[in-house]
Amino acid sequence: MAAIVNDAFLEMFITQKRLGELLGGIPQQTISQYLRGDRALDMDLFVSLCRVLRLDPLEVITAALGATE
Repeated sequence: MAAIVNDAFLEMFITQKRLGELLGGIPQQTISQYLRGDRALDMDLFVSLCRVLRLDPLEVITAALGATE
């Protein structure tokens, strides 16, 4: 799942700092951990992140589940 989200982030051409600002003031270091998959997202933050990155949360979950099979 982290790879899908990270790819969408890279396509937006914004900084991790800016992404954190768009998500309500999350520090850049924390955003980096989320994008690498080193830190788990709670569901509310996951949905917010998907909205900012213009992703469908259900499609991200479905793709992530498909990648593990």
